[in-house]
Amino acid sequence: EAQECYRRAAETGDRDAMLALASRLANAEQAAEAEQWYRCVAETGDPNAMLALARQLRRAGRAQEAEQWHRRAADTGNLHAMRTLASRLRDAGQTEEAEAWYRRGAEAGDHRAMWTLANWLPRLGQVQEADQWHRRAAETGNSQAMLALARRLERGGQDEEAEHWYRRAAGTGDPHAILALAARLRRAERAGEAEHWYRRAAKAGDPYGMLALAGRLRDAGKAQEAEVWYRRAADTGNPHAARAISRKAL
Repeated sequence: EAQECYRRAAETGDRDAMLALASRLANAEQAAEAEQWYRCVAETGDPNAMLALARQLRRAGRAQEAEQWHRRAADTGNLHAMRTLASRLRDAGQTEEAEAWYRRGAEAGDHRAMWTLANWLPRLGQVQEADQWHRRAAETGNSQAMLALARRLERGGQDEEAEHWYRRAAGTGDPHAILALAARLRRAERAGEAEHWYRRAAKAGDPYGMLALAGRLRDAGKAQEAEVWYRRAADTGNPHAARAISRKAL
């Protein structure tokens, strides 16, 4: 019934309905009709439809035509299309062209492309430029870049700036960043703040956050609450938590 509604809307020229119908048809393994609807929208210049058509063509084994549509999507300036095209080119060993597309995406503001360049350019001997992209990725909001920058600053003894970046990374909700900030605060002997961030990670459902919080609570003499968090961590399948409970039982 929903598919028929989408079909009726698609037949009126509604592009969103066309894409929704194409997706449903593709999932139902009605590849030929799905391709038809994706193509209708792609030919209007919609980069998301171009990418969807490219995926559909790859599944059909038509790699050359798929790449043509992928390139057309990237040529529109679509950040996702540029980045994924660059990734495919890199995997195919076409590193120079891949780098060019990553640069186009990065210069257009794609923090993921910036972070890729920051990690890739050192292998090409371009360390200084890599550092520039690293900081730009962090400033644009990439949590991995922020966290890596924080760790590098801490290793360099720049504790105040390091903490600034730990906090910015943790503020994105990235569980790795939250745990890293908590560990940084614990190293600085700021146990209350550290516990706050461990608790935030634990409440967000991160098993390592639960385990770390349990350990801090145990060390603070809060054995009953610690056990609650050990058990919650164990319920996620965390083997370290299961071992901690077993040792307690012994």
